[in-house]
Amino acid sequence: MLSIGFILLTHGNESQALRLVRTLGRVFGDPPIACHHDFSRTQFRIERFPRNVRFVQPHVRTQWGTISLVQAMLGGLRLLYDFGAPDWFYFLSGADYPICDADSIGNELARTPYDAYLRLKKVDHTRVPDRGAEDTGGIDSPSYLRLAYQRYIARSIPIPSLRHPHRGPAAMHLHLLNPGLLNRFHPFNDHYFCYAGDQWFAGNTKAAAVLLAPEHERLLRYLKGRFPPDEAFCPTVLGNSTELKISSESKHFIRWEPGNHPRLLEAPDMPEILRSNAHFARKFAPDAPVLNLLDNHLRAVASPGVA
Repeated sequence: MLSIGFILLTHGNESQALRLVRTLGRVFGDPPIACHHDFSRTQFRIERFPRNVRFVQPHVRTQWGTISLVQAMLGGLRLLYDFGAPDWFYFLSGADYPICDADSIGNELARTPYDAYLRLKKVDHTRVPDRGAEDTGGIDSPSYLRLAYQRYIARSIPIPSLRHPHRGPAAMHLHLLNPGLLNRFHPFNDHYFCYAGDQWFAGNTKAAAVLLAPEHERLLRYLKGRFPPDEAFCPTVLGNSTELKISSESKHFIRWEPGNHPRLLEAPDMPEILRSNAHFARKFAPDAPVLNLLDNHLRAVASPGVA
């Protein structure tokens, strides 16, 4: 059986993270887990965590929507392959939970022709996407490509001499969308495109090696000034790799709300969760009753012999 490891990004709620890693241990047979926890936000008692869990030290002080999340992800991935070297890895948050048994996941990954499961969209830097008719949230929203272009290609330049009449002292901004004017500011060209998509995904050893390669510094510097960089770094690196075959099928079950926020999953979502082709689901509130239902489901389908 192939081996599966996990990179876990957390910043709060120790009990929720403990429940997740203990469930991963039970379902996947004590797999290698690299946890990046932001100890500046909340303290974790490391001694309470199973021995198969290792923590990134020193940690990165993380903030939502900043390059710090990319740095934390890479730190976790590097740690995982330093001590675990699994065949496949999953990026998870503390609010994720498994919804499929290890044997089913392992059998699927052993047969797949893909190197990563990551929903991503190419953001064409040579043209401004049309406005979508509606915002349904998430990467499949008709408005997503326009949003991604504004986030990762366009520029917003403050004009200190102008003030908005209804927003106090804040300077007004000039929004540049014209591709011809933007070419000098971004690192993309006819052979290297921007991609945007999911932060939480699965990949194999080849994908991990591509992500950890040293040649991504220019992209990291560019995305440092973009929001949110964690939804563009991994998609761009993996999407431009000629060595990898990527499936745009997500192995995360997520229900998006307008404004690109994942909705909290509850017990009524259980039938749809189990009908999905996903391996994990997000996002769950700590101690949500639906987690007990998922535990019962995982115990019912469990089978011995996990690698």
